[in-house]
Amino acid sequence: PQDYAVGKDPKSVDKTEERLSTRSFGELFRYVTNNPAFGFILTIPLTAVFVFLVFRLELVNPEFNPEDFYNLTLYLFIIPLNILISVPGILYEIRSYRKRKVNRRLPALFDSIAEASEQGLSITDSIEVAVDTGDGILRNQLERSLRRAKVTNNIGAALIEYANRLRSQRLSYSVLILNQANEISTGIHKSVQKVADNLENDYQLDRERAQRSFFFVGLIIMGFILSIYIT
Repeated sequence: PQDYAVGKDPKSVDKTEERLSTRSFGELFRYVTNNPAFGFILTIPLTAVFVFLVFRLELVNPEFNPEDFYNLTLYLFIIPLNILISVPGILYEIRSYRKRKVNRRLPALFDSIAEASEQGLSITDSIEVAVDTGDGILRNQLERSLRRAKVTNNIGAALIEYANRLRSQRLSYSVLILNQANEISTGIHKSVQKVADNLENDYQLDRERAQRSFFFVGLIIMGFILSIYIT
């Protein structure tokens, strides 16, 4: 018979192991997506295999005849380059999307902390209120940091670790201001609210820049299509 710890339900043990396994996979996936260069570990061998098959199947002239310029460009440059950058490019886009998502939700998070601190709560209690009312990756990671803070009794170190995990410059700056306000112990609400307002302004500027970028990209694409149609 399988032995279990005293007082532990076998089903609860299985669920705990499943959560730990899921968390480990999530942390590994987050680490890989935060470092897109790891994608080259997969794409460099794939690119080498593709080039080998090109010569093996004689898809290009081994003597590199200039008349075979199209096949040379296609099979030895365009396709290998796309294979090489495909996985790192996907990982980079995942990381960029996560950062945009974090930056989009930061103002609401710090608004919640500011509202709670206005009621006279400490930084730790204010963050706990924000965790209870929040959602998404910010809430999950913040809840984890809050549990660590209760164990170590050091909210500042837990917040710094929280910012480092999410790798957001804005969050790191905001956490720095939050820790400074917590050390001063006066005017915490005003400091946190100012951080929230700054984060909202930064997010609005990002939206305006993105809209202008989409507009100019659309003009370039339309100009390219028109040039092809005219010629």
